[in-house]
Amino acid sequence: MNGKEVSTAVTPGPSDGPRTALVFVSYARGPEGTPLADALSEALRARGCAVSSDHESHLRNPSSVPGWMDDEIASRVVLCVLTPEYLRAFAEMAAGVAPHKGVRYELRLILQRIYDHGGRYGCPVIPVAAPEFEVELAAPTLRALEISRFDPGSGAGADQIVARIAALEGIGGGGVMSIQEQVPPANSRRVFRQVVYNLEDDLPAEEAIRLVRQCLELAEDPELSTDLLQAFPLIADVIKDHGQVDLMRALATECLRFLRSDEPRLR
Repeated sequence: MNGKEVSTAVTPGPSDGPRTALVFVSYARGPEGTPLADALSEALRARGCAVSSDHESHLRNPSSVPGWMDDEIASRVVLCVLTPEYLRAFAEMAAGVAPHKGVRYELRLILQRIYDHGGRYGCPVIPVAAPEFEVELAAPTLRALEISRFDPGSGAGADQIVARIAALEGIGGGGVMSIQEQVPPANSRRVFRQVVYNLEDDLPAEEAIRLVRQCLELAEDPELSTDLLQAFPLIADVIKDHGQVDLMRALATECLRFLRSDEPRLR
């Protein structure tokens, strides 16, 4: 790197109408995360991107926060702002102890996008870190992706990030994300995620068991296998809390079925 940036405006192709790059910024509030995310969002908006984050959901007042988050993360390029606070939330989510269920839900959606893509390059999830951030601190899933640098003081790195976003969305060129792929229909995956989201509440035994059964029924769809594996710790805890041996056996069987069918990829 020579320290200079090539300005990359987000412009439409010759045969397209005006297009705006859609970006979702995922970050953790804190002394590092908030100013870095604010500066990044401002720089992206100045370059023509439409930026949103879960911290703005109260301004939009969606009828369903999980549904809104599902749409936002599925239809936008996701930027993960890597800071100690964010990595701590990521680790807590993996361990099933994240303090807020909205945090767990958001991070599970992001992980699902990474898993669905299955590669380092062209992934619609872009980790972004300050210049001094030590890459080794990032979770392996994020560290495996190409990490972009952004300096909140000077704005250095913003043009390269916008260029990556433009390439992914196919703005002004052939991108890897088609418009058809960006907006998923309301399907069994969304229903499954909503059920898992509801399971994180303190529910009466009968309702919790009903939701677990619904999860297992939905997970018979092979497309939901990775969703089930991500939700396994939560579902298993609910089952254990209510002493449902048969449900635990069914959950384990379903997860093992997926692992066996996906064994070559896991290696």
